[in-house]
Amino acid sequence: MRIRDLKLGRANAWPPAWKPTPPGVRFPLGEQGVLLAARALSRRSVAVRISFAGHDHEGLVVWDGGPTAERMAELMSGAIGSPLTTVGDLDALEGAATG
Repeated sequence: MRIRDLKLGRANAWPPAWKPTPPGVRFPLGEQGVLLAARALSRRSVAVRISFAGHDHEGLVVWDGGPTAERMAELMSGAIGSPLTTVGDLDALEGAATG
């Protein structure tokens, strides 16, 4: 299962939900940007930081079931510097225990 296939209820969990940006700062849409960091927050949520249009942006990925946040953060951290389209294609369950 790819990261982009994870769900929160019936909604897609990917791409991340982006925090609002200050006026005049271009807002990332969908999978725009390059991954800078990923950090587990709770059992099923990961905070991400990206670079897009010359600014850093923060977002949150929250999902039901599947991999733990620690596994997701570890997987995403291995893709630091990659476009979000590449991160979304990572196999979220490869080599991971679920629960």
